[in-house]
Order: sequence, then C-alpha cells, then structure tokens
Amino acid sequence: MIEIEASWGSSMHPVIRFMTGRDLEEIAEIEVAAQLSLWGIDGYEAELTNEYAIVRVVDAAQLHAHDLSKSGAFKPPYRIAAFAAARIVVDELHITNIAVRNEARRHGLGGLLVGDLMQCARRRGLRWAVLEVRESNGDANRLYARHGFEITGRRPGYYCNPAEDALIMARLI
Repeated sequence: MIEIEASWGSSMHPVIRFMTGRDLEEIAEIEVAAQLSLWGIDGYEAELTNEYAIVRVVDAAQLHAHDLSKSGAFKPPYRIAAFAAARIVVDELHITNIAVRNEARRHGLGGLLVGDLMQCARRRGLRWAVLEVRESNGDANRLYARHGFEITGRRPGYYCNPAEDALIMARLI
C-alpha cells in the first residue's frame, strides 16, 4: 500500500483509516451486498501489499464516537461501515470500488471516502481521477457528480450479472 506516511490525523476525517487484514472478511461481505464485481478476500488482501493501491475503510467505532450520523442514533454492530479502493496509474487515480454497508447508507460515508481519495491524490500530485460505474446506479452517479466527476465515455457490456454498460467518469484533481 502506497500510503505509508498517512496516519489517523492526516486523513480527511479520523473515521477513515487504512484497510488491514483484520477487515477483509467484512469488506467481502459489504462487496457482495453492494453487488460490486467480486474481488473477494484474496483480491483485497493483494491490494494491502500493492505499492500503487490506496485502500481505506470507515471505522464504525470511530464513526459512532464522532457522531456523524444524521439521527444521532447510529450504533453499528459491525466494525467497517464502508470502504474504498483505488490505484495510482502514472498521474491518475483510478477509483476501483467504493461501497457502503446497506445499514450505514444515507450518512454521507460515500462522499467522505471520495473526499479522502481526492485528498490522497492531491498529496501525490496526481492530475486526474477516473472510475467506471454502472449506468443504472443512480445513487453512485449522483455521488460522483456532486464531487465534480463528469461522464467522459462508456464501456459497452463492461458489467455482468446483470450485463450492463459502464459509464466512464473523470475529473481533474
């Protein structure tokens, strides 16, 4: 993982931390529930040692401690509320996955992770952020648009189960 210099205090918010091996089982559960392309435990474990990977989680215990919930009653029975994975490719941040646990949605966690990834990219002098998203995933499309991403292309048949085109979205960092 490339972010060895970051610590709790250097991320955008203290509820975000590095993904660790201890998180992998919950990450895989969230991935399945969010209907992402399945990397599984092995895929995320490989990212932990990939020098070009940025893998972050929203720590549910810290989230509760900082009371980010809109209702003030968000007391999760799990450790990981959301996660993000991205890779650095030359001068570009390629966001590969962002997912929020179903029970933790509508608390701004996806936006928190996008902001954190943008901060990581700026610190490294990257110029662009790029991602693919299911055309039908309205929530994700709106999230990325709120963070300055624009549709720049389409990848026909990119997704399976169900088969669907991907929208390519990008923004300057």
